Amino acid sequence: MHFMCCFFYTLVHKHQLMGRIPINIIKYTEEDTLYKKAQTNFQLVIIDDLKGWNRCYTSNLQELTNFRNEISVVIESLSLSENLNISVELAKRIEKTNLNDEICISCTHKKSRSCVTCLEELQSPLERKLYAKLLDAKVYFEVQYPMNKVGKKASLIDDTQNDLRLKYRDLLTQVDFFLPNKNPICVYTDGHTYHERTEEQAKRDRSIDRKLQELGFVVLRFTGKEINESLSMVVNQVMKLVEMKN
Repeated sequence: MHFMCCFFYTLVHKHQLMGRIPINIIKYTEEDTLYKKAQTNFQLVIIDDLKGWNRCYTSNLQELTNFRNEISVVIESLSLSENLNISVELAKRIEKTNLNDEICISCTHKKSRSCVTCLEELQSPLERKLYAKLLDAKVYFEVQYPMNKVGKKASLIDDTQNDLRLKYRDLLTQVDFFLPNKNPICVYTDGHTYHERTEEQAKRDRSIDRKLQELGFVVLRFTGKEINESLSMVVNQVMKLVEMKN
């Protein structure tokens, strides 16, 4: 007597790995109707578009789990330098700062790409404090944004120059934090109060603010005292404008 086994294949899930890795993972269930059993397996399909071929590997759950764990081990073994694609020297600086710096201790973005911006591009502790909180607010912004006299991003002339007037063409101002909303917002962190500014500094700031406002920008300037003592209020003020202008 011969028995016939009937198998049914059910495609359950297909997942393509993101980015440049040309692998599809297909989960499927094989059902044996005679013995009322079901087995879930996985196909890893490697795609080579240039050579015009696919290679398929079948695995069970345990084999796929082992493969995932091996990938995790490799990823977790990466140094900060390798993970962020930065120099070993900069990675060591970030790790040391993350451990010892007062601003970093409470920051939720340690050992991330944001650390590079924070330590390499920002120019003062005030900027760093506000930067971390704006990241927490999940609002899009750009730091140290060079603005020309018609309200566009200034063209780079010479990246080796420290003097901004020589570095950028037709520069009006470098905005500490630029939020490009419908009515864009320019945020500055001033390391002095109004009374601590010299008349020349105050005159220059008023001139820049007027020009930006004429171009349709909203300008916010926060003192060191406001950022150091009322940082939440500062962020709330920025976010209210963001919500109004979007």
